[in-house]
Amino acid sequence: MNASENAFWVDRFYGKTIVLPGKKLAQGMASFDSFFVDGAVNGVAGVVKRIGVSLKPLQSGYVRSYGATFVAGVIGLVIFFLTRGSL
Repeated sequence: MNASENAFWVDRFYGKTIVLPGKKLAQGMASFDSFFVDGAVNGVAGVVKRIGVSLKPLQSGYVRSYGATFVAGVIGLVIFFLTRGSL
């Protein structure tokens, strides 16, 4: 076999020096992404979901409940600021 029949082994050289390391780098980055990045995103989503589920009972759907909570909050703030000013 002569060199010209094998295209001077350019394809083999290119495959071993460029393609193969590139594939290994891409596989490593994909592993990093699936473990760390996806893990972080899924972890944050899980925390937000747990917070939402735990706060769900606070929502009754009745405007009077929300109004009473608002009034209680305003009274609490007024008391807080009135007692804080005397220190």
